[in-house]
Amino acid sequence: VSQSRYATWFWRGDDVNRGGFHYITRFVPSNPSLTATGRYFIGLNGTNAGTAATEPSNWVNIVGMGCNSGSVNFSIMHNDSAGAATTVDLGNNFSAVSSSIDVYELALYCPPNGSSIDWRVENFTKNAVTTGSITTNLPASTQGLNIIGYTENGAATVTTALDLISMYIETEF
Repeated sequence: VSQSRYATWFWRGDDVNRGGFHYITRFVPSNPSLTATGRYFIGLNGTNAGTAATEPSNWVNIVGMGCNSGSVNFSIMHNDSAGAATTVDLGNNFSAVSSSIDVYELALYCPPNGSSIDWRVENFTKNAVTTGSITTNLPASTQGLNIIGYTENGAATVTTALDLISMYIETEF
């Protein structure tokens, strides 16, 4: 399991001009060989606790891009504090089983005290873009969120990795 964690500095906001965020990251799911069992998640997560080899769609208080073991494509994943995450399959141009060839950019935007989170995913290798807006199954407006990059091999004997190219995040506080 590989993961990166920081303080929960980001949140949707619970009053006028409070909270909100603009998050942009570029990355490559860097697999030395193709694996159908890999799990990935990159985005924002509401805990500093370890994720311990679980499917990202089972996590709570998340918003980002990821895939479960056995997924063919990446999905936008978002969840409040209970139940399974909502997953939005990004389609064939956003393969979860490529082998270090696709360069992705994920952008998430929530205005201060926002009731929605807009997302945009680009695959630079395939010149493909998809966008959307999340209005349900969101982390609470008071839930602190931190940056996470997660990969795990799903018990396969192959290595999975996530190569971070760049990351930008800002908040209004």
